[in-house]
Amino acid sequence: MTIKSANNLQELAWLFGCTAKQLGYYLYKRSLSSQYKRFEIKKKRGGVRVIHAPQSNIKLIQQSIRRELDKLKLFKPCVNGYVRNRNIITNARPHVGQRFVLNIDLEDFFGAINYGRVYGLLSKPPFKLSKPVAAAIAKACTLDNKLPQGAPSSPIISNLVCSKLDSELSRLAKAHGCSYTRYADDLTFSSSGSMSLATRVQQPDGTSVCNISPTLSDIIESNGFRINQAKVRLAQRQHRQEVTGLIVNKRINVKRRYVREVRAMLHAWQKFGLAAAQKDFNALYSGSSDFEAAVRGKIGFIGHVRGRPDKVFKKFATQFNALAKGPKIRTELTPEEIVLQAVWVVEHDSDQGTAFFLEGYGLVTCAHCVGSGPIVIYHPADHTKKFSVALSNKNVHKDLAILDFPSALSEIIPIPLSKTSVPPKGASVHLFGYPAHHAARPVRVEAGTIIRSFPKSAVTYLEITPKIIGGNSGGPVVNETFAAVGVAVLGLNGEIDLKSTEFLAVSVDEFKGMPTSKIV
Repeated sequence: MTIKSANNLQELAWLFGCTAKQLGYYLYKRSLSSQYKRFEIKKKRGGVRVIHAPQSNIKLIQQSIRRELDKLKLFKPCVNGYVRNRNIITNARPHVGQRFVLNIDLEDFFGAINYGRVYGLLSKPPFKLSKPVAAAIAKACTLDNKLPQGAPSSPIISNLVCSKLDSELSRLAKAHGCSYTRYADDLTFSSSGSMSLATRVQQPDGTSVCNISPTLSDIIESNGFRINQAKVRLAQRQHRQEVTGLIVNKRINVKRRYVREVRAMLHAWQKFGLAAAQKDFNALYSGSSDFEAAVRGKIGFIGHVRGRPDKVFKKFATQFNALAKGPKIRTELTPEEIVLQAVWVVEHDSDQGTAFFLEGYGLVTCAHCVGSGPIVIYHPADHTKKFSVALSNKNVHKDLAILDFPSALSEIIPIPLSKTSVPPKGASVHLFGYPAHHAARPVRVEAGTIIRSFPKSAVTYLEITPKIIGGNSGGPVVNETFAAVGVAVLGLNGEIDLKSTEFLAVSVDEFKGMPTSKIV
């Protein structure tokens, strides 16, 4: 049984693992307000945020609702808050390196969603839950006729209610050449060209205000939300551009103030000791939080945003590990993280491919990815830093090339070579690369298997199931342990039908006899 097939309170209760009597008691007999604990949290910019934390029984019901509703909907890519495997980083990524970034905050987001909206949403298409079930869910998920901030069901309910808003704003953004994402009540639009969804107007007193286009305002208001005018911001690339607390001007980054704060905390700990640092920390934040845990969390966040290979993260983590008595921060990369930091974009003659650092050989790619003019490489983690590289050696017959690279890249950890030179048929593989790449897009990873391996003109090829698309050439094919087994060389070129296409990689064994990269 699913929540869509449940017709009454008895069947809904069975789905939740309780009796109809228990469910009815907590929803309709016992006062809902008595089942919450109310407390306040101070906001960074002043004011307080009121939290209503549900007690155990109503919380269990809300968790069951969240679980069942989560099965009904796959959210659009623009939705990044409260969705599995999406976060503030995925929310910020589409806006990196744009000319304009527009931030809009929705006022009283959860409070704008009442019982009627939840009931109407669930009882009508596409969900069409039975009226008793929709009514019970709306009752369980609202308090004082609004979504309570603190209830586990509020996030998914808010995303479901915003589905129409997201569709309309996505279409509007596309029509105006913009990218759009939403993280809860934070809406972000960005454009590499002009920004026609908002204008900055100079005031007589020298200040400026941001005016939202009537079309954009109408869409938001017609969906039952209000814009918080005090938090509307339009930033050009010469100013700080921020998306859900992250800086996006050149790459996804934390604020400088955040880095300085961590540096100061480590300095205080090292110079004055943990007890003194803890005392000052408590006085500053009027609380009794664990100073060591707070530092660990902040450094971990830097590593999450900037990546574990980041020098600032490594420096802070090393300092922390030398001071900490509790759990240490992991600084070594996982096998998958090694691949992610080793795979780069390669450009030449206005064309683009993929290159990667390979154990024992250095920087490698396909021969057809290097052209005849200047060659540059960069990593989407910081696409503004482009490095000139030089062709060291290429073998057109094998379609392989080795590139010399600058010393600034000598710390890149290469992908290890597979101990099994030619993987067997059916072996699991992953293809990494940058098909049809543009700045700041993450690496594309596609899982698949080896169809066969075969020799042709004295070259060992691997036919794989992952699709090799233009721009993916030169990318690594790795096995289950993320060791390299091949280099993507042939796939879709726009001339052959997908069903007739063979996706081929050259075995890494074919690098034998070729000279290794030099650091120049």
